[in-house]
Amino acid sequence: LGNSCVDDLAPEPEEPALPAEPAAPEAPDIPAEIDERDVASFAPEPVVPTIEPFGVAIMNAPMNVAFEVASHTVGGSLFDLPVSVTFTPDLVTIDYGDGTQTQIPGSAATWDGLGQPQLTPTASSHTYGERGVVTVTVDVAYVATVDFGEWGVFPVSGHIVSRGAGTEVQIYEKQSYLVERTCQEDPQGPGC
Repeated sequence: LGNSCVDDLAPEPEEPALPAEPAAPEAPDIPAEIDERDVASFAPEPVVPTIEPFGVAIMNAPMNVAFEVASHTVGGSLFDLPVSVTFTPDLVTIDYGDGTQTQIPGSAATWDGLGQPQLTPTASSHTYGERGVVTVTVDVAYVATVDFGEWGVFPVSGHIVSRGAGTEVQIYEKQSYLVERTCQEDPQGPGC
């Protein structure tokens, strides 16, 4: 037998295995079109308006309706995926409770915020011709987008409408009297 070297018979050392690359997550099943019904549960809170002057209206004088609307984002889950839904106001409808409505594109400021004196017309003001009680509502129609993170941002078809809860407004009639004494001096006098 010849000379042999034991080292020649030893197996070659194996190279350490590289860690397997993680499999890419499977794309979720997101509908091609998302509509307002899909995100209805995310809808913004109803707008509660400020009624000027002092929460009432005076017959034949402008009453101002003021409110703030802004874009905002709400988180949650949709189609079993985490999402954030962004709502952007598109159109505001004010119903004055007497059969009259108007539409404006966004927020409506107070008279002070507009730098106007009280009882002057604004884009959101209204004048009533009769005494009584009305319910003023402010409905906001939003456009929305749904952000699925790495899976993309999708527009929502249609408008998501946040219906106003309604604010009761008493309409008073202003009357002037030429009297000899004030109502404090004569509580039973005309107009007191």
